[in-house]
Amino acid sequence: VPMLYSLYDTNRDVLDVHLHLFNGSDAVKASLTALREQLPELNLSASHEKIASNADASVVSAARRIVFLRHALATFNTPVIAINTNVLVRKPWTEPDAPLLLLQTEAAPFWEEVFAGFIYARPGGVAQRYLDRVAHFIDDNLASGNYAPGLEQVALFSCLDCLSPEDHRAITR
Repeated sequence: VPMLYSLYDTNRDVLDVHLHLFNGSDAVKASLTALREQLPELNLSASHEKIASNADASVVSAARRIVFLRHALATFNTPVIAINTNVLVRKPWTEPDAPLLLLQTEAAPFWEEVFAGFIYARPGGVAQRYLDRVAHFIDDNLASGNYAPGLEQVALFSCLDCLSPEDHRAITR
């Protein structure tokens, strides 16, 4: 919820907010309804996905969040920003002049070079090609029973190698 309040404080008339939830309950639905009434300028919407509640749930939800990003990009047909719920927004949003914005951490190990906690993507083009590859990588691994922590980070990093030099030049990092 702090992320929503930070978005409201900095971008209430600029961004619409869609929450993709995992294993939500009636209490979560009631809380979202209350937030929608409390923060109407955010145009809050939500979707729900059921995943197994077991030891692998955190890996699956982190990975499926990135897979949903690909779906959201195609479905909403508008630029999408995927951010972790523990990220706070401090400044008003300014749309970048790039179809795909990936944050990186110089000091991170190579498999965490692309930060999964914040991704900006415009529909079509390089963003869609990249996220299609990332989603395929994740889906294949999950279907094979590979629930390694950091799967989404590895997918984001590995799939950069599949892009053309022209696509690489279009990405802002």
